[in-house]
Amino acid sequence: MFQRMITNLHLEKLLWIIRSRMGAIILSGLVGALLVGGVGLVKGSTIYRAEISMYVYSNPEVMTDTDVNITNNDIAQARGLTDSYMQILRSRSFLQDVLEASGMDAYMNYRILDSEIGAEAVDTTSVFKVYVYDRNPEHAQLIANTIGELAPDRIISVVKSGGIEILDRAEVPRTPYSSTSVCMMALIGAIGGIVLSMIWFIFTGLNDTKIRRRYEITDLFTPEIMADIPQMPTADAATLRKGCEKELTEAYRNLRASILNNREDEVCQLYALTSADAGEGKTTIALNLAAAAAAVGKKTIVLNADLRKEPEESGKPEKPEVTSENTDLAVFLRKETDEIRPEIMENGVNYLPLGDLSDEDVELLFGEGFQSVLSKCREEYDLILVDLPPLGVFSDALCMAGEADGYVLVVRENVTRTERVDLIIRKLESAGAAIRGFVYNGISRTSPDYNYGVKARNYGFRENKKVKKKEKLKVQTNVG
Repeated sequence: MFQRMITNLHLEKLLWIIRSRMGAIILSGLVGALLVGGVGLVKGSTIYRAEISMYVYSNPEVMTDTDVNITNNDIAQARGLTDSYMQILRSRSFLQDVLEASGMDAYMNYRILDSEIGAEAVDTTSVFKVYVYDRNPEHAQLIANTIGELAPDRIISVVKSGGIEILDRAEVPRTPYSSTSVCMMALIGAIGGIVLSMIWFIFTGLNDTKIRRRYEITDLFTPEIMADIPQMPTADAATLRKGCEKELTEAYRNLRASILNNREDEVCQLYALTSADAGEGKTTIALNLAAAAAAVGKKTIVLNADLRKEPEESGKPEKPEVTSENTDLAVFLRKETDEIRPEIMENGVNYLPLGDLSDEDVELLFGEGFQSVLSKCREEYDLILVDLPPLGVFSDALCMAGEADGYVLVVRENVTRTERVDLIIRKLESAGAAIRGFVYNGISRTSPDYNYGVKARNYGFRENKKVKKKEKLKVQTNVG
């Protein structure tokens, strides 16, 4: 998992994850603000602090004889008694006495009172202060003054030396010592919600190995990308034919150039088309590539060798019938005929359908019958394209490992996963097969990787527009 995350770690992808999830991140921040702010509103409280000042002395004469001078040693000794006195003040018996004397035993026990008491020594003096914190200011004052009343006698009875005197009694606090800020808690909740949601989306995004950009292929794998096929709105619009979108035509012209210019010394070129998984468009690309090759005079045939696909899913609108005029792959593999008579489609492509074969007949692809089909096709055609099952699921596609001039691997944007591509490449390399390259299918026309942009789309239109404008101006001049 962590290796996958490191492999996917790109600054551009991080920014894309955050940008694509911005709505959910903002919503998480709002939810966090509402939850934490609501807790602050319900559970929040205002705390008041009452304080009482006490003077600690080690020599009782300092309180009755004004002629006695207090030395630094006396102050040090008195400060040394402060810790002992505070332990007495926080003892269970003393706290219970305070609760009973103040009448607060009905509201709290000694443990709660202990958590509400604090003390602080004043620097360089023998004075220390006792603080009482409570939500009710009157309760805080009452408890503080009760401590002041009981402390001198209790301390003297326990310590037997020194003593304390009350300097200032507690007053009712008028302003809160602290209070819960609902706005601050809401802000903390919003920040927490945003940060946690970003961490979650980044974690899931880096673990999502669906190919999203071209560089995710080129950075990880050696074979080149031969062409980018744009995403089309419907399956019918993705079919290459006369009158289809110009961008689709140009994409298959680029793919045709990559294929046909690869082996100029060969009389016939044989390529196997496969993908990692189903639904990535290999059949459509095989038929459209064949149509593009036929358009420049190449005699092309497409063999449907995908035994794992139902006949009605084979890329043809109807399952062709075997007649005396045409044959299919099934009858040839079963050696019922030795003559290839494929269908001839309207665009000039020869198409040899699968016929009556099932996945139980897959071994036929590894037999002499299939090799004989390929040999006969090499004698008659300039380009042979074989549509094979997905290699990531089935091993059928390896039947041409030693026969094909190259494998064309179809990957689809936002569908194919990088680990599945790595799997089929390792399978092909282990079998000694040649890999021609990738066809990057379904690229978004708004993607920054898409080369056929607005300028390219409008190039011919602008040139024609200038010509028409000049012709129109010339006619007007002649008339005048």
